[in-house]
Formats: sequence, C-alpha cells, structure tokens
Amino acid sequence: MESEQADSVSLARFRTLPQNWKPLIHKGLLQVAEFRILIVEDHQDFRESLKEVLAARLPHASVDEAAEGNEVLVKVEAQAPHLIFMDINMPGENGLELTRQIKQSYPQIVIVIL
Repeated sequence: MESEQADSVSLARFRTLPQNWKPLIHKGLLQVAEFRILIVEDHQDFRESLKEVLAARLPHASVDEAAEGNEVLVKVEAQAPHLIFMDINMPGENGLELTRQIKQSYPQIVIVIL
C-alpha cells in the first residue's frame, strides 16, 4: 500500500512534463520514449555513481556524460537531451555560464544545477 502511494505521488510529478517528452503510462509505470539525460560533472566518481543510480531508476532512459564545457555544448547539439544535471564548478567554463548558453538556444531543456 505504501509503495502504491509513493508511485502515485511520483507519477503526479510527471503529469506536467512538456508535450515533447511523450509520456507513456503502462501498467502503472511511467516510461518516456527516447528520454535523454546528460550528466555534466568533472569528478569521474560522482559522474559514474549518478549515472548508475539514474540507469537503475530509469532503465529506458539514455544517460550520457560530459566532463568539460566544450564537450557539453557538442553533446547538447548532437543529442538534444531532455534533462541535464549540471555541475557549477568545473575547469574551464563555469556551469552557470554553460547553463545560460544552453537555455538561450534550447529553452525546452530542463537543467538541474548540482
């Protein structure tokens, strides 16, 4: 019973997904066709740990990673992720500056600052 309540709360959060995410609800599970996530983090251990957690929780999502600013912009252009986890303090370009650049060209991408 507790699990069912937790699932319905989780699903309630996803009912406001943008139209282009095409959510599919099947047998009580939320699946998004071709959902793409990009992790931007210069610390490899943290990046890999977050990728493992996301892959376990969202098995149908594609999770990619980037360690530096130039790599981020190339991957965003090539893959058009739906969600980005962005580190603020990275060598080279600042995560906040990268966020500004991405949102200027791709306002539909959701960016979570780490």
